[in-house]
Amino acid sequence: MKFLLLIFIGCVSVFVRAEPAFQFDGLFSGSRQMYAGTSNEPRYRFILSAPKKIDGRWQFDREEQVSAAVASRTYELAQSLRLRDAVAALDDYVRSLNARLLFLCDGLDCGSSNVWANEVFEVKQLYGLDQTQAYRAWELKAERGAAFLVAYLVQRGNGRLYAQVELLTVAGVDRLHLHASRASILNTLSAAGYYAIADVPEDISALADALISRPTLTVYLVGHAYGREPLAVLISRSQLQARQLKEKLEAQGVRATQIVAEGVGPLAPRAEGSRVAHDRVEVVLR
Repeated sequence: MKFLLLIFIGCVSVFVRAEPAFQFDGLFSGSRQMYAGTSNEPRYRFILSAPKKIDGRWQFDREEQVSAAVASRTYELAQSLRLRDAVAALDDYVRSLNARLLFLCDGLDCGSSNVWANEVFEVKQLYGLDQTQAYRAWELKAERGAAFLVAYLVQRGNGRLYAQVELLTVAGVDRLHLHASRASILNTLSAAGYYAIADVPEDISALADALISRPTLTVYLVGHAYGREPLAVLISRSQLQARQLKEKLEAQGVRATQIVAEGVGPLAPRAEGSRVAHDRVEVVLR
């Protein structure tokens, strides 16, 4: 599957520098790039749910309006590629950047392909079969501001595959409180074995929903703490962070037997791709 991804250096130099560097020209080997462009969008629609038809109109439950610099790529994928392989290769590559998956859907769970093609991305070639489509939204590591990636892949009735990949950079924002969905947390746990929880109520609620929906799933909550304090102090602080998260999850209905809270202080590497180690709690599969 690695042959699908040929990453070239320096293709998006005009955007906020991120860690690690992410580039998308040549992303799908043997595919034709139909369009490449950059723009400043004061009200970019950052979609974090599938469209639903309400009172005759297609609407999104979760949609953020962000002011961003946007790099867009539209691809016609090589005929030798299958949709599931292209999606899996993209998932693997973005995961290697230590990105946080915010939302995903596949097939009929993504709703109407017509909505994605003509209302969201405004690219008619993206109008394909509802049962053969996939959408992803990630938060990427960035030195300053915030960086996000969205991707939509679809197979048309004639068998041709198309992909839309958009890179968003938002300058001057310390943190956007965009939370993950239950499905994205479960997907990340399954694929990577761990999930770095954001310390916002929405992310904690999504984790609670994920654990409640899988009553046989058991996890460790592993606290990490860094600083110049003595080791014992840092370990104690990391344990407290993990226990506090455990209490919040149990208060939302998660069974105590599903969770074990531990703290390791600074005795673990900082997050991949990050220059600055920061306190955090990671959810690790048991």
